[in-house]
Amino acid sequence: IAAEAHCTQVVEAQIRGWQSFFVHAVGKGGPDDAASPQEFDGPTQQAFRTAGVDLDRLKGNGRAYWGEGGEIIKTRDRIIHGVAKACGHTPTEEQLGAAKYATLGYLVRLMFDFHRGQNVGAVVLKGKFDTEGRPLLLVRTQCMADAAEHGSFYRTALELGVVKHVCNLYAGHFPLEDWLEAEAKVCADMRDASSSALPSYFDERAR
Repeated sequence: IAAEAHCTQVVEAQIRGWQSFFVHAVGKGGPDDAASPQEFDGPTQQAFRTAGVDLDRLKGNGRAYWGEGGEIIKTRDRIIHGVAKACGHTPTEEQLGAAKYATLGYLVRLMFDFHRGQNVGAVVLKGKFDTEGRPLLLVRTQCMADAAEHGSFYRTALELGVVKHVCNLYAGHFPLEDWLEAEAKVCADMRDASSSALPSYFDERAR
C-alpha cells in the first residue's frame, strides 16, 4: 500500500509539473485562460477569406507543441524511473519499452488538454470549386480535446459548412479513442438531423 501511494505521488507530481510547463513556459493557461490567443496564421486566414469564411464566426488557433527542448521525454522518463524506484523494481528492456510508450501516450493526451492548441491550417485547392463556385479548402487540425463541445472550432466548422468531409488519419494506440469517437458522433448526429450524407467521416482506424 505504501509503495502504491508513493507511486501515485510520483506520477501526480510529474503531471502537475507537466501542466505548469504549459501554463508558464509555453504561456498557455489551458481551457480556462481567457487571455489565450485564438488566431490562425496569415496564410490560413487568407485561405479562409478566399473561400468566403466568416472569421468572426469561426474561432480557432494554429498553435502546436512539438516537444521543444525534449520536455515531454524528460517528464516521461522521470515518471518511469520514479515509479520503478518507489517499487524497488528494475524493469526489463521489454517492460521499459512498453512503459515508455504507454506513459508517452498519456502525456500526449494531457498535452492536448493543457495546451489547447489546435494546429489549424488551411490551403485553397487550386482549380477546385464547390457547386456554388466557392474555392475548396483543405483544412488540417490536430486531435482536439474540445471537438464535441458547442462553440469549438471542429463543431463550428461543420455547422458553417466550412468542412463537409472529415478524415481521421490517426490509427495508433495513444489514449485518444474517446475524442475520436466524439468527432465521429458529431458528424453522425448532424447527418441524422439533416437527413443528409454530410458531413462524412472517414476513419483510418477502420481500415
